[in-house]
Amino acid sequence: MKWYKHDADFRNTPTMKSIRRRLGDRGCAAAYRLLEVMTGHCGSGESFKPELALSQSRSMYWLAEELGITVENEYTETETVSPSKCLEVLEVFANEGFINLKKEPAFSQNPETFKFDVPIPNSCIYVIEMPQFASMRDEYTERNGQKTRKRINVLSTPK
Repeated sequence: MKWYKHDADFRNTPTMKSIRRRLGDRGCAAAYRLLEVMTGHCGSGESFKPELALSQSRSMYWLAEELGITVENEYTETETVSPSKCLEVLEVFANEGFINLKKEPAFSQNPETFKFDVPIPNSCIYVIEMPQFASMRDEYTERNGQKTRKRINVLSTPK
C-alpha cells in the first residue's frame, strides 16, 4: 500500500476522541503513526493483509521507535524509547476499538524440517490487526488487487 484514505474529520471520531482523552496528543500522534506503519507493512493487491506481527526484526522496541513512544529517563533527563509503554498504548488502542491486539505463542525453526513449529517456552508475539484498514486502502492498491484477481481468473480458465 502506498497511502491510506481517511476522513478529514477522523480526529473527531469517538475512537480518536477517546484515545486523545486517555493518552493526550502524543497518543493521537502514535495512532496516526501506526496507520503509516501499517500502510508500509500490509502489502498490496492479493498480498494485502491488514495486520502486523511483531517479531525479532519488528520488535516492540522497533514499534515504539516508529510510533515515537518514549518515557523520560530520570537519570539523564532525556527521552528513551519504551517497549513497555508501547504495549500500554497498544492496549488502550485495543480497548477503544482502534485495533485488535492478539497475543500468540512464539515458535522457532525446526532444524530438520526448516518449519517454524517448535514452541518457545514462556515466549509470545503480538499481532496487531486493523479490520477497518481494508476500507482505507488507496485506489492504486485496490486496482492492483483487482488486476491480480483478473489475471488469476484468466490463467485458471480451462480451454
